Amino acid sequence: VSSDAVTVNRGYTPRGELRLHDFEHRPDTDTNPSDVRAERALRIVTSRSATQTLEQCKMKLRVASEHIDEARKLNKPCQGDVARHLLDACSLFSALQKLCRDGCVSLGSAAEELKLQKRAKHLAQQAVTVNCKFPSRPHVAELMDVCARLGIQKESPRPSDAALGLARRARESRTVLCPYSKQGCQIRPCANYSEKHASACEYRPVACPNRPRGCHEQPSFCECRDHAAKCDYRPVSCPFKLRGCPHQPSAADCRTHEAECGFRLVPCRHMERGCQEKIMFFRSPGHAAICHFRPVPCPYYERGCRQQPSAIDLSSHSDTCVYRPVPCFFRDNGCEEQLFKHQQATHAESCGFRPVPCPFNAMGCIEQPRAIDCEFHAEQCGFRSIACPFAQQGCVMQFCARDRINHAATCDYRPVLCPYRERGCNAQVLSLNCDRHKGSCEHRPVPCDYAKRGCKVLPSAHEAKVHTSQCDHRPVPCIYKQAGCQEQPSAVHQPSHAEVCECRPATCPYEKRGCKDLVRVKDLSQHMAVCKRRPEPCPHTPQGCQHSGFAHELKKHADKCVFRPISCPYRNKGCEEELLARDCISHADKCVFRPVPCVHLLRGCQEQPCHKDSNSHAASCKHRPVPCQNKQRGCDEQPCAYEQKGHAEECAYRLVSCRHKERGCTAQIVARYSASHANACDYRPVPCQYKQHGCQQQPSANERQSHAEKCKYRPVPCAFNDKGCTEMPHAQDCARHSASCEFRPVPCPHEGSGCKEVVSFNASGSHAARCEYRQVQCLYHRRGCPRQFLAKEVHQHAIACEFRPEHDTVVALSSAVKVAGALARGRGLRTGTQAEQGNGIVEKKVVAKQEQDCQQKPLALGASAKVEDRARAQSGCLMEGAEGASNPPLASAKQAARRPDKDDAIAVGSRRASWLASGATREEQVAVPQP
Repeated sequence: VSSDAVTVNRGYTPRGELRLHDFEHRPDTDTNPSDVRAERALRIVTSRSATQTLEQCKMKLRVASEHIDEARKLNKPCQGDVARHLLDACSLFSALQKLCRDGCVSLGSAAEELKLQKRAKHLAQQAVTVNCKFPSRPHVAELMDVCARLGIQKESPRPSDAALGLARRARESRTVLCPYSKQGCQIRPCANYSEKHASACEYRPVACPNRPRGCHEQPSFCECRDHAAKCDYRPVSCPFKLRGCPHQPSAADCRTHEAECGFRLVPCRHMERGCQEKIMFFRSPGHAAICHFRPVPCPYYERGCRQQPSAIDLSSHSDTCVYRPVPCFFRDNGCEEQLFKHQQATHAESCGFRPVPCPFNAMGCIEQPRAIDCEFHAEQCGFRSIACPFAQQGCVMQFCARDRINHAATCDYRPVLCPYRERGCNAQVLSLNCDRHKGSCEHRPVPCDYAKRGCKVLPSAHEAKVHTSQCDHRPVPCIYKQAGCQEQPSAVHQPSHAEVCECRPATCPYEKRGCKDLVRVKDLSQHMAVCKRRPEPCPHTPQGCQHSGFAHELKKHADKCVFRPISCPYRNKGCEEELLARDCISHADKCVFRPVPCVHLLRGCQEQPCHKDSNSHAASCKHRPVPCQNKQRGCDEQPCAYEQKGHAEECAYRLVSCRHKERGCTAQIVARYSASHANACDYRPVPCQYKQHGCQQQPSANERQSHAEKCKYRPVPCAFNDKGCTEMPHAQDCARHSASCEFRPVPCPHEGSGCKEVVSFNASGSHAARCEYRQVQCLYHRRGCPRQFLAKEVHQHAIACEFRPEHDTVVALSSAVKVAGALARGRGLRTGTQAEQGNGIVEKKVVAKQEQDCQQKPLALGASAKVEDRARAQSGCLMEGAEGASNPPLASAKQAARRPDKDDAIAVGSRRASWLASGATREEQVAVPQP
């Protein structure tokens, strides 16, 4: 058990730590030892788990800090890994808090966990600050979730910052021309998005995808796909791709490649010989080399054949060729001659390999050797007659050559070696004289003269005398013959006999005592009985002493003999036993009068009573262990008798009052559980759940909910939350917030003109800009009309206005209706598609009328231009030179009459300009369809 997990302390034990005597097994307690060990092991494992969790938290925070420092150095936003590591740290904090609640973490570990939480909050705030510097604000939402889990409150923006933000948005919301407007782009992005739009504009020039193949054109992005599909440099698959051609030639070079492709099919070059196969071009040389119809020379070209048949017909030609070689009839006998057909019979009559009969066939030889081997066979034939090989020794027999070996093995005249050649005889005698030589050979074995004494050697006849004089079993006299020994042992047994001979000299057993006599072994017992140096027995021999010595040494031995009788060493304490000196120590260890230490020596008792009085002393010793008064509550300690009262006052299992007694808690709990009870007590002070909002009160835990319901810092929904307000002001600030809420209902500024609508404060400006009851000038005020009307009546006046142009009635009517429709709908149309759907009903009627009038008479260019100018003047926002360049006037009246949709686009453009002048927001500007 490590020192971090266990605190050795016999008095106070901190929560979650173990005591040294928890590891001791006390047989007199009621607790099951296995349960104690299991609980102790669980505490150790839990404490180690807490230590590992702290190390994991440190590692996660260290990695997150390294990522943040790297992002600062490289001036780039923090990645999602930072948020993930911080979320993992939050999960580990939750696990540590659970261990703290269960009482499994020491006070030092809890303090370390608080330090790590502060570091995690600091890192989360740094990561949010770094990522907020970038316009896209990457991973800010994930980091804000981490801040919320760590308890970091989001700061509300200052009024000055809000004002600066409005000014910046107003400055950045102005529209500019797209750099690619000349290529056809009609979008006017905001200034702050102009670069982003230019990088993604559909009309931006891009390089052709086939530029590496030679195309140098730069089509627009929107036309790039069509250009790439028709580009002469686009890669196309070879027509022979399925056959394996990997090339992708350009579209312009496809036909050339097809004519030269190595995978095109071509006929075999041996087609005239009958080959009908078509193979790929690059394989044609290889096919020609293995084609079955290729011409090959006849194998008998060297013999005179000049034909070249096909490879498939070569075998049939070889079988019928007149120049083919024919083997001899006696080819199996070894003749390798290759003949023409007409030479075969003549050659067979004179062939040296023809079989002929043996000259000794009359003697019984049935072999037919080859003609060239006949003489050699006659010399080696087994049926020829030969003489015996031992004719010179006297044998006169004649027999066949094949019986020579059998006769030679049994012939009486054959020379044989002596049977005793291994013993040195080199004589060779005839087989019929072998037995006579064997009985007289000087190398024959003869038995030794001392065979009866054990000699098993068989010497040769000429070496028998020498062996007898040197035999190991010959009799020799004993070396102690002069001492009286008459025995004659064998020469090989003489040393062993000398070791056991009774006449050998031996030293006296009392040589160490000073006797120097040498006597024979058989006389040793007699000498010991009369030796002057023999030992004398001890006086305490009857008691068991085996010591013996000289007479003058016996007294000194008797004084120290272990068998002498002595008194018990505890005689002064009452023991009267008499015992031998050697039994003194064992008796002293068992004597009932011996002093023994008190059984409570480890507890401090220094007394040493007699052994027979030790039990009575132990029962009355002031150092004896007595059970604690709080044993029934779980205390397993046993203090000394004189310390029992002091232990009871400090016992961890004593009953104590709750530390929150003054708040009303009347519980009596065990002292060791007082801390955990205090942490879970219903009367403990807890911070208000709205502490982050400013409440500093600490109500009791059981009163926290009722306090929260009445807390003046509790967040309450705004009274206008059904109108869109999402703020949650404090209860004490609710009335003040309602008075200044941006969503509070206010009457329309044009209430005096007849508008009865009540709108939110933040929408009053946009409503006033599109209100039907606002005062607007006539569309033709630049032509001289001085009248002002309500916005809802302007289109009716425009139709009948006396200043309207006579030749562009249809155009004026269309523009007025569209402007009125856009103003009436206003912010209700949020996207360009919805605006087009809203204008659809009115525009259909106007377009139908316009097409009918255009068929009767063309519209004049001047009238259209004047209507356009008046529409722009009405909106109060004439476009600048750059804007005018993006919408040039029409070239001629003929174009205006032929393309009425261009006039619609001009009208929609004027309506958009009017909408921009009215102060609409960016979302409302998007709702107006662009020209």
